[in-house]
Parts: sequence; C-alpha cells; structure tokens
Amino acid sequence: MKKILLFSFVLFFGIPLAIADLVIIVDIDDLLVGTEERQRKIFHALANEETRWAALKQVKTEHIVFFAGQSLENAGLAHLKPEITDAYRNSPWGKKFFSSEFIQYDTLKSGASDLIRVLVQVTLGKVIYVTGRWDTPEIRDATLAQLKKHGFPLHYETDAQYLRMKPNLTDDDPTFKANEIQKIIQQEGHRVQLILDDSKTNAVAMYKAATELGQQPYVIRLTRDAELPTDFSKLEDIPLKYLLQLTNFEAIIQNQQLTDFMLAVSLSCD
Repeated sequence: MKKILLFSFVLFFGIPLAIADLVIIVDIDDLLVGTEERQRKIFHALANEETRWAALKQVKTEHIVFFAGQSLENAGLAHLKPEITDAYRNSPWGKKFFSSEFIQYDTLKSGASDLIRVLVQVTLGKVIYVTGRWDTPEIRDATLAQLKKHGFPLHYETDAQYLRMKPNLTDDDPTFKANEIQKIIQQEGHRVQLILDDSKTNAVAMYKAATELGQQPYVIRLTRDAELPTDFSKLEDIPLKYLLQLTNFEAIIQNQQLTDFMLAVSLSCD
C-alpha cells in the first residue's frame, strides 16, 4: 500500500525535465535515524565500568531525549550529571557517543528512506548528507555502512562528495553546516533546493547561508512533540512559504500539508 501511495505521489507532481546541480541537504542523527538505543547502550556500558555508576542501568529508552543530561533527570539520576554528561564531548557519555562503537545501535526512523527517495524523484536532486558527526575514518565507515544498510541514495562518485562531516569534534554544528552550504554553492556550483534537519538552529543557519548567496531553499524540519511551541509552523528567519515542520515521517507521507509543500518545491525546480 505504501509503495502505491509513493508512486501516486510522484506521478501527481510529475518530474521536471532538466535540472542541473540541484541538491538536497540532509542531516542524519535524529532525522534519518534515532539515537535513543545508542544512548541507552552507552549508559548501560558506563554502568559496567565503575561501581559508582551502576545506577545507570536504570536508564530506559523512554527516558532518552536529545540532551543526555535531561535523560538522566528523566531516569531519576540527576546526581550523576556532573560526572557523566556535563562536560558533553569530553564527558564519559560524550566520548562514547562521539565514536563509532555504538552507531550500530541507531534505529531507522519510520518512513525516512521512503521520503528521501520521493524527494529525489520529485526534484531530480542529488542528496548531500551534512552531519555533525566527527570525521574520523572509523565514524565515516560506520556512517557509510548505516546509509547503505537502510537504502539511502548515494549519488556522487566519492563519499567525500556526498557525506560531509565535521573535521573537528569541537566545531560548532550550525557554523560547520552553514560553511558547508557556502562551499556547496560557491565552490561546487550547486543549487540548494531543499534542507532537512531536526535542529532549528542548524536549519536556520543553513537557510540563511543559502539566502545570503542568492538562493532560496525550502526547509523540512522533523521536530519533537515536546519542543513544539504554540505555533510550531513558525521558525525564526524562515518564511512560512518555505518551511514545513512535522513530528514524524510516517505521518507526512500521506499528509496534505506535505503534498502542498512538495508541489511548491517541484514547481520551483526549473
């Protein structure tokens, strides 16, 4: 049934006849894959390293949120935050999260691979993954394996072209992603048609970087129920005409809001 819906979706929009250097910018963590199980495994691994951390075995998947410290609070373990998460990248949690060891436990977001394939068919664009993951050989290999495992499109000849990762772990995500957008437009001559990210800060940074160079991308943001403001259709500096914020991919495959939004995207691909 889902395949029929997706096929009808593409037929409805039609395929633009000729598009050169058009790209779709796609994040990975908490957009294409969920990191909840990765984080749970990390907390449990830490519980086995030090006796005083044994309580970390109490952390369950339902406790996990974007911020690791909040996850500990949700599990009733706020007293462990200073030691486990507060130093973030340099904390015991961070050293495991920003490594390749636990990426294998990420789970595919339901509907994510289907949606990306539809977006590619509708726009005839090529996907460039721009992620805040640290660019080490081990993490790059694990990330490539993850993308291939779930059938995400890999359009360019080399992974250096289609997978952009932070050269330094301490680099600020929004700044890194905005710089990549500038590089993609100025140095590589691409047209950024669509941006997908779960972070509003990253989404705004990339959008502004593109518009400052005379391009007008559309933005889809996969947000979380707990983060929704009173009017979650609004996002700083991105006009509503170019923005779609939703809470899950499975629902938006058949969502009229997405249909209208993608019609606008498709018509702009000229």
